Formats: sequence, C-alpha cells, structure tokens
Amino acid sequence: MSSMPIDRIATKEHAAYRVSVREYVTFRENGYLVVRGLVPQDDIDAFNAHMDDLMAGRITVPRERLAGYQTGYPEKAADWLRAHMLHRMLPIHEQVLLHPRVLDVLEAIIGPDVLALQSMTFFKQPGQPGQGFHQDSYYIPTQPDTLCGAWIALTRADEANGCLWFTEGSQNEPVYPDV
Repeated sequence: MSSMPIDRIATKEHAAYRVSVREYVTFRENGYLVVRGLVPQDDIDAFNAHMDDLMAGRITVPRERLAGYQTGYPEKAADWLRAHMLHRMLPIHEQVLLHPRVLDVLEAIIGPDVLALQSMTFFKQPGQPGQGFHQDSYYIPTQPDTLCGAWIALTRADEANGCLWFTEGSQNEPVYPDV
C-alpha cells in the first residue's frame, strides 16, 4: 500500500479560493474556466498514490464500475478506460468530488446549491482512445440548465497525450441529439 493515508484530503485545511471578476466573466463568455493549481499538489499526490494502488490491484472495486475496451471488463487495471461513481465506495473519491477549493469555484460561477452528482476517473494510457466531443447536458439534463463539470488533471495533459478540449461559446447553443 502507499504511504499516503486516504483521509489526507478530508482532514486538512484548505485556503478558500476566491474567483476574480475576470474569471467569472471568462466563464460566462467562454463556457469554461481554467484555474491552474486550484487543487494543492499534495492532494493530487495523495490521490495519485491511491490511483497507483488501484491500478496495481492493491485496492479493488466492483467490476460493474469499470469500463474497458469495446466489450466486457478488462482483467488488468492498466487496460481500464474509466471508472464510474467510485465516490460511492471509496472515501478518497468522495473527498476529491467534494474538494472544498473546487466547490469554491463552482459556487461562485453557478450558485451555492451545488449538487455533486457524478464522479468519473479516466485512465488515459498512451495509445488509448479518448472521449469524443459531446454535450453533458444531453445525458444529464437539468432545470434550470446549471450542469457544470469540474475536471482535474492528475498528470500532465497536453495535445500529445490527451488534453481536454472545449468549444468556446457552446453553452449558448441548444443541446443537440447524440449522433
């Protein structure tokens, strides 16, 4: 097992993050906001240590929470594409889902009634396919339309290894049917 305790994220104090007017305006104009360094590196390190344990099989999860290539569930964790809703089973995933600094930003840009609905962890290995362009609001409709995703890169993410792409201003477009 790793030497980082899984309750490390929940038990430490975090300085509140105050969204600037510029950040708020950027979110409203573009439909997304990048806040580099929002989650402290030691929290990322604790979660990465946990993920290493998960990938090595030192921590197990029910197979129905995993999604692999085309069909079925891969035997090796290194072949996973993603894991869904682990916050329901593993405390550290809930701690990341409800990270106070992420909630600070969400509350500032969409309001105080944040509902943490879903957690998903992607395991993007070299050569694996990524997630295609889509609108989350197609799959998870909300009234009023306040659905907002928070994405935390646990390792370096760039165009060469699989970064996240946005279509600026698409928050002003209708929700299109999935094709």
